[in-house]
Amino acid sequence: MKNKPLSLLRIPYPTDESILSIFVRSLVASLIVVYVMLVFKPFGANAIPGSYRNIILISYSIPTFLSVLITGLVINRVKRGANHSQWVLYKELLAQLLTVFTVAIGNYLHAMLIFNADFSVSNLSRMMWNTLSIAYIPWSGIIILDWIIKFRKDQHFAVALNQKVICSHEANKVTCKPIHLVGKNQNEEIVIPEESILFFKSEANYVSVNYLSESGKITEYLLRSTLKQVEQALANQSNAIVRIHRCFLVNLAQIDETLGNTQGLKLRLKHGDQSIPVSRKFAKSVLL
Repeated sequence: MKNKPLSLLRIPYPTDESILSIFVRSLVASLIVVYVMLVFKPFGANAIPGSYRNIILISYSIPTFLSVLITGLVINRVKRGANHSQWVLYKELLAQLLTVFTVAIGNYLHAMLIFNADFSVSNLSRMMWNTLSIAYIPWSGIIILDWIIKFRKDQHFAVALNQKVICSHEANKVTCKPIHLVGKNQNEEIVIPEESILFFKSEANYVSVNYLSESGKITEYLLRSTLKQVEQALANQSNAIVRIHRCFLVNLAQIDETLGNTQGLKLRLKHGDQSIPVSRKFAKSVLL
């Protein structure tokens, strides 16, 4: 029981944050700063001359917005480069601690510019401590709440998608009918039985076609094409092969289970050990 809080901190945290969500979070943070500055007037704000006080206090939203935005974009790049399973809750909380310190530094430099003040390590330290004490606990609460919401949403999607797969198996029996695909290379054509196809994956100028050979071995063929062109070619040939991610098409009949956790949805196939990501955007279209 003593290690339970520590184990919670090691639960995977989502790494698929969009630029739009970072922008919105930056905007919300700047509006919160405006509210706090105007209502509570911290950091000696009452000493600012009355005629310019509100304008100066509102101006702190600018460094706040830029600090959260820039730090968020950098952290997001780090998260995308990291292994998904390695980005856990405590790392996200540390990353947001860096965001809070960046906001403090940005606002301190802003104050230096406005009041034409000299740099002071003690004043900067005081600003960082005050910002940390005011902002970090509620900010961490928002991070944890967001994690809980995403976790429950992904679990819901996983259950619904699993049910959809079961219904698909019953309604659309996958057959041995041949699937014909043509590549951009001269005379390039591949014919695979529908039931043998596992998934298609976008690979730069190629599409990786993963299927079961006649001996039951997982085989990969690189077709010179795009995933969109393959999807269009499949539209009149199969109802069981659908897009579930911007980089993947999958055969619903080959899905063993859909798993939902805090880092999103993943498919586990009946053959092989590769897990395939599912985006919420395409999951919704599959569920329709």
